Amino acid sequence: MRIPMKHSYLEYSKLILSKVAFDPGLFLKEYHNSLKYLNDAEQLMLKTWVMSMGIRFDSVRIPSIDPGLEGRPGVTF
Repeated sequence: MRIPMKHSYLEYSKLILSKVAFDPGLFLKEYHNSLKYLNDAEQLMLKTWVMSMGIRFDSVRIPSIDPGLEGRPGVTF
């Protein structure tokens, strides 16, 4: 039996990321974790949301856009 989610995984990801924003390492880990479950459009929306929080992506790339670069450090607060 499948239980419907009240919110999308994108909204859930935003909630988690807002709660771990105090720790750049944990934030990066959760960000990459979230990308695994989001489609391309949702990944772009999440990246836009993160950037609107004042977090810059220097070398972190969304895997579907820049394959092979995921997991590299580069998030600055």
